[in-house]
Amino acid sequence: MKHGLALFALFALSQVLWGLDSQIVGKIQYTEGKVSYAREGGDSKDLDLGFSVRDGDLLKTGADGRIVITLDKSTGMSGSVTLNPSTSLYLDLGLFRGSPRTSLDLLMGSVGAKVKKLAGSPTMQVQTSTTVAGVRGTEFEVAVSLNDAVLVTCSEGEVSWDDGQGSALPVAAGKAVEKRGAGKATYLDADPAAIAEFRARWMEGELSALKVNPLKAIAAYEARYARLSDSFQRAAEPLAGSPVLRKWMDEDRAGRKPRVLDPAVMREKKEIFTSLKALRKDIFLFERVYVRVAELEELLKGSPAEAYELRKGYTVGDFFKRFEREKTILSRRIGLFHYALKLYAQRDDGGSELLQGSFFAGSDF
Repeated sequence: MKHGLALFALFALSQVLWGLDSQIVGKIQYTEGKVSYAREGGDSKDLDLGFSVRDGDLLKTGADGRIVITLDKSTGMSGSVTLNPSTSLYLDLGLFRGSPRTSLDLLMGSVGAKVKKLAGSPTMQVQTSTTVAGVRGTEFEVAVSLNDAVLVTCSEGEVSWDDGQGSALPVAAGKAVEKRGAGKATYLDADPAAIAEFRARWMEGELSALKVNPLKAIAAYEARYARLSDSFQRAAEPLAGSPVLRKWMDEDRAGRKPRVLDPAVMREKKEIFTSLKALRKDIFLFERVYVRVAELEELLKGSPAEAYELRKGYTVGDFFKRFEREKTILSRRIGLFHYALKLYAQRDDGGSELLQGSFFAGSDF
């Protein structure tokens, strides 16, 4: 009897997970400038007002871009999420302790939210390369600079900030906390009545510091890119050629729901698990480098900085040329991983280590 109840509970959970996955997370309420999205491993496409944002979508804004998303009731929250200029993030919806969790995986730029719970215990978090901000309040912003610094500010309520080193810091309304690279988080002096202006000055200061010495940032990212690009591409090959993944993609596009308890599905999961696990750390590290190199290229291409030598006979311009040659295939491989992980989640009971907790790059990043 207990075994039967357990099977029923697992089946019910799979239906909830499928329902969350197929739900709209939000709709585009406002856009300006250059804005785009990518879905299910596909190429970037332009965004329009009223566009339905779904679980796993990658959203991007250009230097003049901005996106405001009205959250769907499937998140358990009402309110909006705002992507500011030069921002890239994934918007994910899953379950945490049986309630909806909206996760914003911030790769670059800044994102703000003004939200409140509708009912129950829904949660929202923003993850960067080294931190996770859990929302307890209603209005906050998280920013990541090209200098590998993170700023969290709160205008109303409170944010609980995990700095990736075992410390949880409360960020109350009118407060700001900064973390640089693998260093410790510190509170900054900020005027509670002018927190928005403080955020804007911080971002401007980060960009100004980069422009004073762009070679330092480029050299650091080129070294990371060179170290991670080849290993990422090697790790991505088995997944890209997987017959199981192709089968799952065909089923998804045909609208067929997977059966979690099907022995064939369990065998398929086992087969694809190794490829996903091997890629997980590589992609967490590499995708952030990839996005920031793309931003540096946009800022500095055609400038005198391209003539700087990163090492003898190899200039910044040479590095940007390499990036141009590789970026299309890399972007598609990155997107394929996220799509594969989403398809894996549809076939999982929520207990897989691939789908548990947050993942920090720490000092390796």
